[in-house]
Amino acid sequence: MKRIFMFALLMMACVGTTGGELVSFTATASGPSDVTGHKLDFVSGRGFHVVLTSATLHVGAIYLNQSQPVSGAQATNCILPGTYVAEETTGRDIDLLDSTAQVFPDYGDGTRTHARVAEIWLKGPGSINDPNDSTPILQLAGTVDVNGQTRAFIGTLTIGQNRLATVSDPSQPSAHPICKERIVSPILVDLTPTQNGTLALSIDPRPLLSNVDFSQLHQFSSDPPVWGFVDDSSDQPSVSLFEALRSSGDVYRLRWSP
Repeated sequence: MKRIFMFALLMMACVGTTGGELVSFTATASGPSDVTGHKLDFVSGRGFHVVLTSATLHVGAIYLNQSQPVSGAQATNCILPGTYVAEETTGRDIDLLDSTAQVFPDYGDGTRTHARVAEIWLKGPGSINDPNDSTPILQLAGTVDVNGQTRAFIGTLTIGQNRLATVSDPSQPSAHPICKERIVSPILVDLTPTQNGTLALSIDPRPLLSNVDFSQLHQFSSDPPVWGFVDDSSDQPSVSLFEALRSSGDVYRLRWSP
């Protein structure tokens, strides 16, 4: 998509439709600023005492759009209406228990045009529409107190065949593309890309676990005892975690530094 996107940017810059010159920038991502000792100790929205000791999210791409849609992606299209004005398309794993800036491996490109909406693409190196992409998107580990017992838990979520919606009409599979499960949008922003600036993404893993009923985690082993999230939508903890991952609420924050 990057080559097509940059061609569009060049055309817009030439005709002046976006009102801004071409820019390149650095993109970074980090965990929340209050991480201490490479862990997060908190009480979830359901009252569970959780200690996260490992949390990694793979961010495949970031896009900025100058238009705020009335609602998210269109019925059968995963590209938002409006004009995309900036992108970072070289993904990387983000340590969510590290508050320092983790730099994406390639520069982002765009135009000096005000952006109102951002998208986070949770995908591997292939196409956003590849249902066979098995890249680990979210990986978690920690402990949780359940009924007076401290339990170790783990979880790895992928977004592939396991997230495809059931199609009632096989003649219209495009109504449920896998890209809809991989794009977090719309994330409201208020920023303008500038030359040599920095697009900083902050990701807080605590809201991901806010609504999880940890008492329903699947027990993976008894010796040692380990519980965890299954990598599908078969139970409440996994459904809640996956829905929160794709929510544009309190998990993701973006800001611009000149």
